Amino acid sequence: RGDGSGWDQERDALSKGADIIVATPGRLISHLNQGYVKFNQIEILVLDEADRMLDIGFYDDIMHIISYLPKKRQTLMFCATMPQKIRSMSKHIMKNPAEITLNYFRY
Repeated sequence: RGDGSGWDQERDALSKGADIIVATPGRLISHLNQGYVKFNQIEILVLDEADRMLDIGFYDDIMHIISYLPKKRQTLMFCATMPQKIRSMSKHIMKNPAEITLNYFRY
């Protein structure tokens, strides 16, 4: 059973369908376990702050969520750093991953 702030509102919104879902891995898994969210039509997965999520121990949760997603999808990962564990995960969950590096200089 879900709990916490906004649970009922989220459940009701998800039951009507959603074009975009923004959630923490744990919250998303709770909705998944309750049957409130379906992943069969997901086209794009965005993992923002992926390096931080791995740092705080969300690897298993992320992989659990990905196991429910269609194989044919676009996956985007955004990270401030690109440690080896991110590179390894990207090769595991993406087809032909490409890395885009941005440098910021202040004058």
